[in-house]
Amino acid sequence: MNGLVSIALATFNGKKYLRDQLDSIYNQTYKNIEVIVSDDASSDETIELLNEYKSKYGLKYYINDKNYGLISNFQKAIEHCNGDYIALAD
Repeated sequence: MNGLVSIALATFNGKKYLRDQLDSIYNQTYKNIEVIVSDDASSDETIELLNEYKSKYGLKYYINDKNYGLISNFQKAIEHCNGDYIALAD
C-alpha cells in the first residue's frame, strides 16, 4: 500500500486520553499518514496538546465555533481529509 491515509479524529475535552491515542497513531509502521482533528469547542487543554503534535508531527486541527456533537464533528474532520483512504479514530 502506498496511498496517503487520513486519520480523522473528533475531539471534545479529550486531553486526558488524547496523548495516548495520538502516540499510538504516530507510532504505527505505516508512515504515509495525515492526522486531521476536528475539535468541538473544547474548554480543557485539548488545543494546547494539539498544538504540541502540530509542531512535532504536522497534525492538522480545526476548532468549531460551537459544539456540534459527535456525528457532525466527525463529518467536519472528514471534510478536511486529503488521503486516498480515511480511517476514523475514536
